[in-house]
Amino acid sequence: MGPVIHQEAAQAEGLRARIVARHESNDRDGHDRSSSFTLDIELEVGSGQTAALLGPNGSGKSTTVDVLAGIMPLDDGRIELNGRLLDEPSSNVYVATDQRNVGVVFQQSLLFEHLNVLDNLAFGPATNSSRRVARQKVKPWIEAFDLGRLLNRRPSELSGGEAQRVALARTLAAEPELLLLDEPLAAVDVTARTELRRTLRGCLAEFAGPRLLITHDPSDAFLLADRIHVLEGGSVVQTGTPQEIRLRPRTPFVAALAGLNLMTASNDSGVLTIDDAAISLRTSNTATQGPVLVTIAPNAVALHLESPHGSPRNAWPTVVASVEPLGDITRIGLDRPLPLSVDVTPDAVAAMDLRPGLEIWASVKATEIQLDAA
Repeated sequence: MGPVIHQEAAQAEGLRARIVARHESNDRDGHDRSSSFTLDIELEVGSGQTAALLGPNGSGKSTTVDVLAGIMPLDDGRIELNGRLLDEPSSNVYVATDQRNVGVVFQQSLLFEHLNVLDNLAFGPATNSSRRVARQKVKPWIEAFDLGRLLNRRPSELSGGEAQRVALARTLAAEPELLLLDEPLAAVDVTARTELRRTLRGCLAEFAGPRLLITHDPSDAFLLADRIHVLEGGSVVQTGTPQEIRLRPRTPFVAALAGLNLMTASNDSGVLTIDDAAISLRTSNTATQGPVLVTIAPNAVALHLESPHGSPRNAWPTVVASVEPLGDITRIGLDRPLPLSVDVTPDAVAAMDLRPGLEIWASVKATEIQLDAA
């Protein structure tokens, strides 16, 4: 758990922004794209609040980071942080990056290779303090991120998870007014990601300023954010709490991002013929006939080592395709005949010895299958 940061500025209004900027495709996330559009969104993140901007690659997330950090100017709109105007083209106001006091953690840690871990951590505080005082200031963050044994190492000697822990600690040690997290866990392997996400969640809870998490991974957004803004093609298509997004997705795109299982099918008096799947399911909804959009929550599917007793109508043999720990839950990916995401507890994973390639049974109640007319 990290130290509480006492900042007068962070107790003010937080972040308020109307961002209008030309988005040009880039390869920051390693994807080859050739898209351009005008990003036009509004964001409001209060002090002590973690908001997530969740969207696919190429939706405008990196442009949002660049604008908020001052790397590129707005084309129109306004950015205000704790009552201070940072960018407003109509007023000819533009505050340079180094004057914004905005901390950014990028997907790649971007540590200084010529410095060891301790001096990387002290880099931010050292701009306003002596080297000795700066090293003292970072001690709480060394403990929070368990970096004690790494202090004399250079970045090239760190694993991906270790380097990102150092990058997070370095940014927080500089005491920014706004914290931007640009895909902070994307370059970390699955095992390290689970532990780092847990550490990050604890430290975010004690950072007094507004926090904005930029991610394409719904797991990060649902586990770390208080509020989620879903971004698609330069526009926010839905905003809400993680629970609101998960339970009431407004579009198929949002449902897919939320981790819900979304399929197209045809309903004939409660018998669903799933498109592109060699399986039919029963639903309690007999009123919505014809082509339908089928939604099944990941926690609505039960897994069994053997065919479930009582022969439930919706039960079928399948194979585990993937196992991904996500903090208090583990997401299981199922293979054909019906590829689904299933959320279970870590205890269930251990008890059933769930692993890729394991042959199991899946079942879902007819009442848990939600339909909308397609």
